[in-house]
Amino acid sequence: MAGTPSSSSVAHDYGPDSGGRLKGVRVVKPIIVGNVAKYFGKREEDGHTHQWTVFLRPYLNEDYSAFIKKVHFKLHDSYPNPNRIVTKPPFEITETGWGEFEIVIKIYFVDTVERPVTIYHLLRLFETSKDPTAPPIVKKHISSEVYDEIVFMEPTKLLMDVLQSIKPIKPNWKPESDIEGKKQAAMQSINHAKAAVKSEIEELRNKLKLSRLTIEDFKKKLSEAQQNPEQEKEKLEGEGAPTETKIESTETEATPSPLVPMLQLPTTTNTENQETSTSIESTAVITINKTE
Repeated sequence: MAGTPSSSSVAHDYGPDSGGRLKGVRVVKPIIVGNVAKYFGKREEDGHTHQWTVFLRPYLNEDYSAFIKKVHFKLHDSYPNPNRIVTKPPFEITETGWGEFEIVIKIYFVDTVERPVTIYHLLRLFETSKDPTAPPIVKKHISSEVYDEIVFMEPTKLLMDVLQSIKPIKPNWKPESDIEGKKQAAMQSINHAKAAVKSEIEELRNKLKLSRLTIEDFKKKLSEAQQNPEQEKEKLEGEGAPTETKIESTETEATPSPLVPMLQLPTTTNTENQETSTSIESTAVITINKTE
């Protein structure tokens, strides 16, 4: 295996800033994360039923130790020393057990400026049944592999030089499962999801545009109404909008009835007639007073 310069010597050559970051540069390194397991029956001393190996392997058969400084495998706490660190290929851990659990895999790089990458893998020992209520299916050999990628966005000059100097691994390692088929299926699923999200975003964008136009139209009409209230009122009346109607009272103020005028009898020189006239006048006055 071709040797690679240590991280300390390369960092010394480039200085503390690792040569600065390369703007607009993107480097992808595909990997396979998974495990294989073999069933050997129940062991009396600890109840273990399987021997398994969890691993991180390069998809393109490249020597990833050129840029990977170490890989930290975090096993279940029931294991002695659950934190296992591997500093050179192959990046894997072999153990025995009886149950499935999640393994945390943390990748550290030779350029310490790059942050570690964390991957989670569910250790598989049994075949998954289509019926969730059915017990797990025991097989002699189980393989669980997942395609993943380490993506370096704008790597440092140091890391870029290391990535460009990776040597191939011999002999070539091949995954047991159809990783390429899984990759294509995953890409199709991702593209379908992207198209669905894009369509939904476009629909929401159109609704937002329509809402903005409606609000602008409303603001315009409101501004016109505030500037010309009388003209707007006439416009609304012309459109058949209800208008305020002033109702005048039909009630008339009650006025006292005029007094019935006194009877004016012709004056005569006849004394008898005068007495009669006076008598009639008095009677009329009394009658009028009673009416009031």
